[in-house]
Amino acid sequence: MDMETYRGARAAADTAARALQDALAGADVPERVWRSIEPTVTRQGGAFVDIGLIPAGAALLLAEALRRPAARLRWLDTGTGAMIPVPVAPPEGPL
Repeated sequence: MDMETYRGARAAADTAARALQDALAGADVPERVWRSIEPTVTRQGGAFVDIGLIPAGAALLLAEALRRPAARLRWLDTGTGAMIPVPVAPPEGPL
């Protein structure tokens, strides 16, 4: 893999990992749950986020946070193979 591919994939992975950490922190999930989330790049240049090994209780907190209305997300394809979570804004005005 060339350096440009690596840098692009690493940037996408960093952005995705940071977005997930920020979303979980914003949902009042304890840092011990999300601190192991790390960006990673495969040998083929794929951008991924490694959530890591977390205790079962922490996994339940994570699942609960993702189910909360404030944590509604849609997934954005970055074009590099990485998908990043994007908060879904509620519609404005009367329905």
